[in-house]
Amino acid sequence: MKHRLFPLFALLAIASLALATCVAPTPPSQPATKIDSPASNSTVTEGKELAVQSTSADPRGIVQVDLLVDGQVVHSDQAPGGPQASYTVIQKWTAAGPGQHVVSVQALNKDRVVGDQASIAIVVVAAPTPAGVTPTVAPSATASPAGTAAPTQVVTGTVVPTATTTAVPPSPVPCQNVATFVNETIPDGTQFQPGQQFNKSWTIRNDGNCPWNDAYQLIWTGGERMTSVSTVALPDTAPGGAAPLTIAMAAPAQPGSHAGQWQLRDPRGAVFATAPVLTVNIVTVAPTPVPCIPVISGFGVDRTTINHGESTTLRWRLISNAERVEIDNGIGGVGTPGDRGVAPNQTTTYTLYAYCGGNTRTAQVTITVIQPQPTAVPQRVHLTGNWSAQGYLMELEEAMGCMQLPCGYRGRWIKITQGAPQITEFTQGLLDSNRHLTITVPGSIPGQPPLYFDGTASEDGRTITGSWTRGNESGQLTFRKQ
Repeated sequence: MKHRLFPLFALLAIASLALATCVAPTPPSQPATKIDSPASNSTVTEGKELAVQSTSADPRGIVQVDLLVDGQVVHSDQAPGGPQASYTVIQKWTAAGPGQHVVSVQALNKDRVVGDQASIAIVVVAAPTPAGVTPTVAPSATASPAGTAAPTQVVTGTVVPTATTTAVPPSPVPCQNVATFVNETIPDGTQFQPGQQFNKSWTIRNDGNCPWNDAYQLIWTGGERMTSVSTVALPDTAPGGAAPLTIAMAAPAQPGSHAGQWQLRDPRGAVFATAPVLTVNIVTVAPTPVPCIPVISGFGVDRTTINHGESTTLRWRLISNAERVEIDNGIGGVGTPGDRGVAPNQTTTYTLYAYCGGNTRTAQVTITVIQPQPTAVPQRVHLTGNWSAQGYLMELEEAMGCMQLPCGYRGRWIKITQGAPQITEFTQGLLDSNRHLTITVPGSIPGQPPLYFDGTASEDGRTITGSWTRGNESGQLTFRKQ
């Protein structure tokens, strides 16, 4: 702070006064109390009321707050409406006894646990002596010479009354309002973010001959105010005492240097002739830009594998620090969080894009689509012709008019023997779509059971492999086309 004094009085020596308020650390199980105002080492005139504002807190609930002076309770207040987690109260004490006193506040919670005391020092100054009062002085007796008894004076006759002298009260001494800067908080050039709040405090000493009270004010006189108030009442301050003055302010939004001026004003509205101009000089700095990087907290799908023609659902969680969010494959811009049903015709990868400034973040999910298998077209084989196997011959002829499988077959079954071959004609042959051939050959002699052949033709129609049974006989045969 840069300050100046009008050249009516010489600058007085600057003395620092302690303003710290002592609040004992409180265990979590006890009420915690702090004194909001006044500041420690404040002064008050004897006979004036001192208002002490305090705040006590306890999760168990505050039920009572006591104000103590020099260890004696002078005021107690009950929390209205029952226990309160935080309770602020203003308690008053009429200042008595010039000198320094310890003012303390302690709280009681609903479990009847008393918290540590919060204490400050208060200086009580004597009330000024009324003007015109002159102390009475008793007349002194005339001393007699040593060794001689003082003669006894006998008054006879009429006593003449002495004249009474009436005292003329002196003219009242006019107030000389003089203030001296002691110290301050928030040095010049302190930097703040736009809108950041701070408390600007000055301490000034009353070097005049009149006590200050709330009729005296600190007023804003120029520059930037940086607060919603333009006047602040001074606390009671006797001559020689120091007054702390605090104003809650906020840094302007516009980056750069900002300054405001404040001065003291007496009850008649006149600015102090001999007093510093109290100033606020701060710098608002532009906030450091925060990198704009999108954060994708989740992107997935209900089913990662589906059959062709089925659908599933894409889902994404909240995406922070994003100016816009898009999904490809025809979906486009989306809000977050969200979901979207999709039915891709083939395996597809979906990509989610989150944009902020020049930064992009992506997330992907792939849906696998199982395509339908084509229906197998039966491969038609033609078995008409002559076939031979070890010890057997077979003649096959496809039934006329067979356009699609299964098809009927007829022919001759020939067993080669040492003598004449055994030839048996058959009409019950059948070939299905799986190239499965079944033949029923009737017995060649009366009473002989039929022969059953069950075989499968190769894809190229060149071989037929199967088994035969006739009664208790059976065997394996592989026919090859001749």
